[in-house]
Amino acid sequence: MKISIPKSLVAALAVAFAMTAHADETKSTFDLGAMIKNGVNKALNKNGIGAKEGEQGNAATSANYQKLTDTKLKDILKAYPVKDDMNPPAFPKLAIRITGYAKTLDQWSNRTNTPNECVNYNVTLWTSERKSEKFDNLRMCANDLAYNISFVSVRSPWPAKMNYNKSSGQVRDDGPVAPSKPYPNDPVARSFMAGGGVYYIGSMFIQMGYDWDYPHDTMRVWVSGVSSNGEGGVSTANNAGAAVVTTTAQPPAETGYKGAVGAYPAAGVYDASDRNFERTFTVSAEGKFELEVQQKGKAGNLRSGIGEGQLADGPGGWQFNAGNCKLTVRRGSGSVQLHAEHCASDWGDVPFDGRYQFKATPAEAKDATGKVAANGNAAEMAQADSIPTRKELKNNWDAVSSATIAGKALTVFTKRAPSIDGSPYSHTDAAVFVIDNPVQGNMNASELAKSPLKVVDIPLPPRAPNQGYAIQGNCSQGKNKNVVLILIANETPYGTPPKPVSAWALDANQRAVQVNPAKSVKCPVAETDI
Repeated sequence: MKISIPKSLVAALAVAFAMTAHADETKSTFDLGAMIKNGVNKALNKNGIGAKEGEQGNAATSANYQKLTDTKLKDILKAYPVKDDMNPPAFPKLAIRITGYAKTLDQWSNRTNTPNECVNYNVTLWTSERKSEKFDNLRMCANDLAYNISFVSVRSPWPAKMNYNKSSGQVRDDGPVAPSKPYPNDPVARSFMAGGGVYYIGSMFIQMGYDWDYPHDTMRVWVSGVSSNGEGGVSTANNAGAAVVTTTAQPPAETGYKGAVGAYPAAGVYDASDRNFERTFTVSAEGKFELEVQQKGKAGNLRSGIGEGQLADGPGGWQFNAGNCKLTVRRGSGSVQLHAEHCASDWGDVPFDGRYQFKATPAEAKDATGKVAANGNAAEMAQADSIPTRKELKNNWDAVSSATIAGKALTVFTKRAPSIDGSPYSHTDAAVFVIDNPVQGNMNASELAKSPLKVVDIPLPPRAPNQGYAIQGNCSQGKNKNVVLILIANETPYGTPPKPVSAWALDANQRAVQVNPAKSVKCPVAETDI
């Protein structure tokens, strides 16, 4: 049984829940919470399972899981209200860790909510720097969502300046020190938050008593991580009302996956490279695709193109239409035949057409990427095959700081590595200086597919498995400007301040040089973007 959400409501939510909020955007003046409540309750009542007006639904849970509202976490923040805007209570603090979720929550377009679409999570409650309590096996399902509140501020809950509270920077763990931003920015977390996951995160915050309309209630609750178990599903167990995390097997390339709008090509990476061009076609289990073409040759004025979208049923396979651009994807034995028409202006003037052979499942492709050495010397980073594209930097790296050097944009990026078993940290495995042309507005797809003007590796010091990096930019030491300071934080004891280990800057020839001693480097007070 599915609960359809009106398209007009989805459009409104897409604005309210966008992950890339700008500080100069103004809050909406209409009651979006009422729209959500009325739209969803109508859908629930139509299907005979709705709650009364003003009430939120209750999905049955199995004996192994419990609801947050049945624990002492309910409204816990309301018991400790903020009375001084510039000095909010240091405790309690709450760290949310998503341990599994229905993979349908990664889907945004054409999405529906079903009663057994659930999220499993843990919460760590800190009542002091040394005292914590763990709440495991919590579960929230679609009928538990808090529809009778305003979600207008879910997208940007923290104010711009955080001078009155310390943070752990990019080190994300379960506390007690909060990270610099409330949500993780790795691909799994972005997919979860850009899809249906944002409803669940917002509802968790609300159930804890977080006041979205009072932005000074800050750094007391955050999401420490999102598990990639989202590639599995939350399905109905023997108990008709219970939901459990399961793993979905990957279908063979010829059969495809039965999605919301029909049978899609098997999820994975397809390749149609030849001696002149590299071509890859990547498809998700829900039919979302990414098509990339890069001309081979020495670095220079090489042609490239990139397109993305959502597949739908089409003659003999699938199709995609956006404006004048049309992509046709036809079935084959272990392959797909692609034909693009009138897409050059949107995607780039390159030959997209060809037969793309199935090469790897998503898990195999991810594993192959993980085996590439993250750290290398500057010469290795300068090789064309090693330099990330602008799109890769945008999607898979985090920007730490930005500045201007000789009329060019200088940005420090860090790349997050997979978490280590037993450690709550999201580890960074690479850091780089990126020099590129300043950009006004949005960059088109063909420019995003190219690499920036220059990428310079920042060597990272060795660390133990129970340690994480905290990397700060826009620092200085005497005449040295745009210095990057690298600190190492220990997992235990919690709250131990990170220690400066090394610092790096660019010399006149745009080469990385070490700045000594690192402890003398001065960095600005951390600020958080909204």
